[in-house]
Amino acid sequence: MVIIDDIWHGGEWETIRRSLPLNTLGSRIVTTTRINAIAEKWRDDFDALIYKMDTEWDYVREIWAYIIGEEDVAAGMVAKFDMVAADFDCDHPVVHMCGGMPLALVCMFSALAKEQEQQGLHVKKASDVQDRIWEKVKRNGIQNTPGFEPLVESLQLGYIHLPHHMLKTCLLYCCIYPEGREIKRGHLMRRWTAERFVCKEEIAKGYFEELVNRGLIPFVKKRYSQNYGKYRVHPVMRNFLRCKLREDNFITCSSDIPASYACRIRLLCIDEDPMSDSDSVTDDGPMSEIDWSHIRSLVVFGSARRARLGQLKCLRVLDLQFNEGLENDDLKDMCGLFRVRHLFGLRGRFISEIPPEIRGLQHLETLEVRGTRITGLPVEIGKLQHLKNLDLKQNEYLKEVPRVIRDLQHLENLSLNTTGITELPREIITRLPQLRSLDDHTTASGVANLQNLESLNLKGTSITKLPSEIGKLQHLESLNLFFSLVKRIPREIEGLKKLKSLVTDGVTVLAWEAAKLSGLLGLPEGVCQIWKNSDVMRIPWWIKDHFNDLGTLDIRVCKLEEDGLKILREMSNLKVLVLYFEVVPREPVAIRGGGFPRLMKLTIYSRVPRVFFQEGAMPMLEWLVIVFQFYAGPPNRDPVGINHLTKLSVVEIRCEEKWYSTDTPCISATIDVLREEAWEHRNDVLFSVTAYSSGTYAANKNSADILEEVNDACSSETGEFERGGEQQQGEMEEEGSQA
Repeated sequence: MVIIDDIWHGGEWETIRRSLPLNTLGSRIVTTTRINAIAEKWRDDFDALIYKMDTEWDYVREIWAYIIGEEDVAAGMVAKFDMVAADFDCDHPVVHMCGGMPLALVCMFSALAKEQEQQGLHVKKASDVQDRIWEKVKRNGIQNTPGFEPLVESLQLGYIHLPHHMLKTCLLYCCIYPEGREIKRGHLMRRWTAERFVCKEEIAKGYFEELVNRGLIPFVKKRYSQNYGKYRVHPVMRNFLRCKLREDNFITCSSDIPASYACRIRLLCIDEDPMSDSDSVTDDGPMSEIDWSHIRSLVVFGSARRARLGQLKCLRVLDLQFNEGLENDDLKDMCGLFRVRHLFGLRGRFISEIPPEIRGLQHLETLEVRGTRITGLPVEIGKLQHLKNLDLKQNEYLKEVPRVIRDLQHLENLSLNTTGITELPREIITRLPQLRSLDDHTTASGVANLQNLESLNLKGTSITKLPSEIGKLQHLESLNLFFSLVKRIPREIEGLKKLKSLVTDGVTVLAWEAAKLSGLLGLPEGVCQIWKNSDVMRIPWWIKDHFNDLGTLDIRVCKLEEDGLKILREMSNLKVLVLYFEVVPREPVAIRGGGFPRLMKLTIYSRVPRVFFQEGAMPMLEWLVIVFQFYAGPPNRDPVGINHLTKLSVVEIRCEEKWYSTDTPCISATIDVLREEAWEHRNDVLFSVTAYSSGTYAANKNSADILEEVNDACSSETGEFERGGEQQQGEMEEEGSQA
């Protein structure tokens, strides 16, 4: 066995791989990396088995856990520690700080052992040692606590390895969030942009994904859940980064301010301070000594009353993190911050109005007001000519917005979801040419005028139909219809050439044209049907890219060539296939062995079926339906090869009653060939000939046992796709009727 630990670059692995001989002697190679992209490359290139070493969040105990299978590894490590029997506190904060990370736990045990050795006989309880270590970690950080050196070295390596200095800045900003506080991606990216760490939201998104890919901002799943989770900063990483903040004097946190603090503060974060009983600005703590006049950015996680708003003369960014204790008077005080550009997180049930004095904030670019009792906006808001972002979500008492909103010619993002607004006037929508993001649950009318729109969020909308003009949004990249009443996506969606994300819930029918959108990643969740009104020349190549997991495919084609058959063969979940041949094939369509691993029912609509099944074809096919249309060509007695369909149990021939007679020898000849092959089949094949209008024509001794439902099977008149369900084999009649 060869173990290669901690690979950072794909090129490093390529160098090592070339030195390893390729043979079948059974050696094993174990590699580790903290970069998700490298692990995914191993899986794609070498079919490697990937074991993710992720932590999970226990929402009941509100602690981190490290799980492999059903075993809590961290709990097992703690249980084996010698000090556990001597009053070791498994729920101590220093244990929780390790967050189930094995290396952190090992270092914690080392720190405890060193502290116990240093204290000698003076220590009577293990919990006392834990208290001392916890105080050192809080006061000095893990960087300056003996025993944590290997952990610090590992974290330092990941921090230094960040490819861009602004990535370090963005990561440092994340550590101001209180321990255990969830991080919402959109909120964090907007704050990075407001602080001018990045200049565009697209760059912020790339930075966020890079940090997630490196495991520095992990997406922590809820324990026993595969889908639910939040982004959080691991407490060990948070402690490490907080020490970096102090070293660089980048962001000053109120909990780190010593007495008689003389340094000039540019960015201040007011922590949630459980040790302080006072929320007053007259508190005699260290914050009373700081000079507020130089602060450019203020983030408040505790009470907003601890901030001296009247002294913030140079403030550019105020982030109150949706503090619930705000009142109307607090908003009036904020209106005196004449240089402020971004007001984030204004919330409070005691806020009933936005004061008209807001017109004085002539530099304001972002206004975020949520969860208040405001019923309207002052007309003075139309004076804010630099306003780019207006977020009014979750204001259920807000019934309307003034028409002066249309005067905000620089407005780029407008959020009105979950408000009391029932209709957004069209004259407002049509007068906002720079709008890039619209979050509105009321209506989609007038959106065609928003030619720069990139994101349209209609989550929870009451409208039942999207307007066809939505296809004119040439720059739209994201369309959210979650919890909406929209059931069908119009074919005009083909015009959304840049669409990358389509979020649906109740939508079940998607226009065929959506498959042509090259940027759209996969079939939206919940869509079970694709519709199309016209024919296609051949099987489209993009079916395998967008709809490879379909269970039912119903399609009209003019040609079925080998490349099209290859696409169909590789659809591993396909159970029901309906083919309409608009043109009689010049040469028989040969269906060779291999592929179609789950196909159980095949229906062919053609004037005369020119299909031949080769040995090994469609190994799971049980039901073959051939529907004749009018054909007056010469009789054809070429074999069909159904004897190669090893699982075949039903062959059904359907044709118009008036064409099925001795006067149509072409149809009769083909039926005779199929009847003879069915009779000679190794299985007891049920063979029947049915008419569209009535009855079943007996073809052999078993035909009387056919259920009446076959007369209605596969009667679809328009081409459509359906996603296969989890029906059992005995429910094939239902699947056919849904096609």
